[in-house]
Amino acid sequence: MKGMTLVALATSLLVGCSNTPSMQKVMVYDGSIHNVAHNAPYLEGVVDETGQLFLSSSPRRTLNASNVDLSDSAVEHSLTDYVNAMSQRLVSSSHYVNADTPIGVASFVPLDDFKSTDVFGMQLAESFVYEMQQNGFSVIDYKTTGFIRVTPEGDFVYSRNVNELSKRLPIEYLLVGTFSKSTNGVLVNVRIVGAQSKVVVASAQELIPNEVYQSKVPEPVKRDGVMIIEARKQANSRMPVGERG
Repeated sequence: MKGMTLVALATSLLVGCSNTPSMQKVMVYDGSIHNVAHNAPYLEGVVDETGQLFLSSSPRRTLNASNVDLSDSAVEHSLTDYVNAMSQRLVSSSHYVNADTPIGVASFVPLDDFKSTDVFGMQLAESFVYEMQQNGFSVIDYKTTGFIRVTPEGDFVYSRNVNELSKRLPIEYLLVGTFSKSTNGVLVNVRIVGAQSKVVVASAQELIPNEVYQSKVPEPVKRDGVMIIEARKQANSRMPVGERG
């Protein structure tokens, strides 16, 4: 293990017999390895009751690794491919967030307007909810009301009315991001921030080509001689969240 930086990423308790010492199974991050694909290498191991770490001899593996090569211009990539790549960078650069530290994912916002979003920003958030959950993290779906509203239009669980949502949530970290348009595409910045400390514990960045971005936003319409792109706006509401002490 010479030259190896080991940081426990996620743990799960193994319950033994009454006369058997309890052991804690861990996934261990090997910080000495970095590759072009930004995939995070992990080792399996256990920690005994004295705090001693025992590593498995099994080969290193990656969490939900992506085989998509975004540099291959001959392949038509989707927004999912770019979000997958960014999520892998978040996983590989964060040593504090794990299955026991719940995450809340917010809508991505334009860099020059933090109080509104559009279909693209909301789709980014939904995609990151999927990716982070697939990577084993606890994601809080804070727009879930806890009841089903039955209406002639359909049966609904989600709401953006803050009065219908939980007032306090066990969210310790926030996954947030911004996007800004450029000539070559849309630059997306994403980070994981401590809800109370405001410390950035992981970050990633990706330039999404214009053709991918345009496939996720409404087509412009012409009204009174003016081209207009209609986009839904999110209500400006807040609810308290916080990290465990």
